Amino acid sequence: FYRVLKRLYWLRGIAIVSQLGILLLVVWGLKIPIPVNAPLMIVGFLILTNIFLYFRLQKPHPVSELEITLNLTIDLSTLAALLYFCGGSSNPFVSLFIIPVSLAAAFLRLPFIIWILLLSAVYYTLLMHWYIPLPSTGGRFGGEFNLHLLGMYATFIVTAIITAVFVYALAKTGKRHEQELAKTRESLLRNEHIVSLGVLAASTAHEINTPLNTIGLLADELKENSENCPYVKEDAEEIQHQINYCKQQIQQLQQQAQQIHNQEEDSTALVDIMQTLLTQWTAMRPEIKLEQSFNIDHATRMNNQQNLKLALFNLLDNAADASLKNAHHTVRISLTSDAGKILLDIDDFGTGLNATQLHKIGKVPYSSKKQGMGIGLMLSHTSLEQIGAQLQLTHHEQQGSRARIILAEGA
Repeated sequence: FYRVLKRLYWLRGIAIVSQLGILLLVVWGLKIPIPVNAPLMIVGFLILTNIFLYFRLQKPHPVSELEITLNLTIDLSTLAALLYFCGGSSNPFVSLFIIPVSLAAAFLRLPFIIWILLLSAVYYTLLMHWYIPLPSTGGRFGGEFNLHLLGMYATFIVTAIITAVFVYALAKTGKRHEQELAKTRESLLRNEHIVSLGVLAASTAHEINTPLNTIGLLADELKENSENCPYVKEDAEEIQHQINYCKQQIQQLQQQAQQIHNQEEDSTALVDIMQTLLTQWTAMRPEIKLEQSFNIDHATRMNNQQNLKLALFNLLDNAADASLKNAHHTVRISLTSDAGKILLDIDDFGTGLNATQLHKIGKVPYSSKKQGMGIGLMLSHTSLEQIGAQLQLTHHEQQGSRARIILAEGA
């Protein structure tokens, strides 16, 4: 409703300028002797109400339908008062009563529409019986009838322009709402997949402890019985290392879930967060050379580190796999700021993504890898949306693909 009230402010401003222009044209241009003091006072009142409306629009208070109805009532009443001194219903500008009715019908609920409709009908009816007639032009301009036709023409032009502008604005608003609904439906569909995966992950994490413990016991036995076989001992130690890593991940998952329920994460410098996360990731992917470039204020801070970690690790793994598939061992990551936004770019050196892949990935389960589950980018999208961030996937300017995370400062 704020936008509607703002449009009424501009429309009233146009009406004030038009009314003053018509009064000047009639009295000093066409030399028609109409009473000018009262109409000028009415226009002056309208100027004061628009000044008040200007300052009202600067305040953060929400705009209600009642407030819009009150402003439309003022516009109708001042128009009726002007027409009373300028010929009443015989004035061709009486057709302008349709504009407040149209605006009410476009933006307000039925009770308010009925009020504006009845008020305009009452004013029109009264102006058919009570008004100050326009003085005779004495045969100038082809007579009163030709002057009336000119007034009707001017009224049509004004009404057509205003109607076109507001119908265009309504159509544009409708399209914007349709786009927002489409994005919401897409997000809900993705979230349904994520919820299903979350339930499955929780169940798997609960059930996987038993086989992990069994594998651990077997690895211990292998290690104890492999004194004369160093290769078996090394394999047993590696198995134990991998089991411990799996258990750490399960414990971390439980801790993160508990943290979400208990309290929010503390705000931490983004550069420190990135350095910590990238150190963890490079330890898991030692075959990858990670080129880093940080060009942001070290005072920039953020919360929700776990959401960023989930998305970042998924995107880095995808970039690493794409580069390795194309015989490269390098992934580039950069951090910059632009217009109050933090841009985190991850560039790989793979073969790039085609139009079909760009359309599918992140929206439905999809993977270009033979053993891929196709859920990494969906998880990344969802975790970033939860902290008000965005993920964009594009072709890199030179080679490979670029994943861009757009973060609001202080997210």
